[in-house]
Amino acid sequence: MRHRALVLALLLAGAPLAAGCSILVAGELDGKSSPGSEDAGADAVDGADGDAVDADVIDAPSETEDAEADVPVEASDASDEGDAGDATGCQACPLDCCQGECTNLLTDSQNCGTCGNVCPAGRACVSGGCAGGFRSMSEAGAPEPRLRACAVWTGSELFVWGGVGNQGDLLNSGGAYDPLSDTWRTVGAIGAPAVREEPSCVAMGDDVFVWGGVDIASNTLVQGGAIWSSKDNSWRTVSETDAPVPRRWPTVVWTGEKVLLWGGEKLDAANEKSGALYDPVHDTWQAMSTTSSPDKGKRLAFAWTGTLLYVFGGRDNPG
Repeated sequence: MRHRALVLALLLAGAPLAAGCSILVAGELDGKSSPGSEDAGADAVDGADGDAVDADVIDAPSETEDAEADVPVEASDASDEGDAGDATGCQACPLDCCQGECTNLLTDSQNCGTCGNVCPAGRACVSGGCAGGFRSMSEAGAPEPRLRACAVWTGSELFVWGGVGNQGDLLNSGGAYDPLSDTWRTVGAIGAPAVREEPSCVAMGDDVFVWGGVDIASNTLVQGGAIWSSKDNSWRTVSETDAPVPRRWPTVVWTGEKVLLWGGEKLDAANEKSGALYDPVHDTWQAMSTTSSPDKGKRLAFAWTGTLLYVFGGRDNPG
C-alpha cells in the first residue's frame, strides 16, 4: 500500500521565495518520515489575482502498511525565528548595547561613557563624559537659607543640615538634594538632634552621622547627636555613654566600620587633644589613645586613606 505526502507551496507569480520563508509540508505518514523523493514537482497557477495555487500530489513509498496517521511537520528552522530578532534590540545595533537597547555611549546622557552612568539633570553627555561647569540647583523644596550648616555626600544625595537661619535662629532642619533629578526632599524632623550651628557630619554609606556643634544662644558646646537614614528619612539617637567631651571643629571620618572623631576646639578656644571611635552597629564609644598624638588638635588639615588618618598643621593654645 502506498501513502501520499501533500506538499503545499505558495508562489507569487514571477517572484522567487523570500529568504527566511518556510514551507509547510503535510502528509499521511506511518509514524516516521519517508525517504526523500526525487520526483517531486509542482504546477502553480497564475497567482497574480491573489488566488491560492493548486498543489501537486506526490506518491511516496512507505515501509509499513499497518498504521496511518496525519502528522503535520513544520519545515521552519528555529533559526528563522532568531533572524526576526536581528532587526531589533542590540543584535542589529551598530553602536553600543545597554540593557538590551541600542545606544551611543558618546552622547547618551543616561549611559554616558559606560552603561548606567547617568549625567546630572541639565548636563549633556559629550564625547562619553558628562559636561562640566557650574549650573544652578533647583530651589523648589530646598531648605531655608542658612550658614554654618554641615553638608556631606551620601553617594546619591547631598545632605545639608543645621546651622543658623536668616534671623539668627538656630536650626535643626535640612534637606537632601538629588543631582540626577535636580530635586530636593525635606529631611525628617522627628528624632532629629537639637538645634545647633557648626555640627560635625560624616556620611556612613547611605546614612549620615551628626554630632556636636555650638549653641550660640546659650554660648555652650552641644553634646550628643544622631544618625540619619537616607532610605527611611528617619533618625536614631547616638549613645552618650563614654562619648567624647563636647567640642567644635573636630576631625571626623568614617573608617568603613566606625566613626573616628579627633581633636577640635573647646569653648574657650583651647586645644582639645582627645578623641573616640563610635561603633554604629552596637551604639558604643571607645576612647582613643593620646600616646604620641599630635600637639595641635584644632583646625587640622586631614585626609583619610581608607586605613590611615593623616593630620597636618593646626593651631595650639591660645586662639
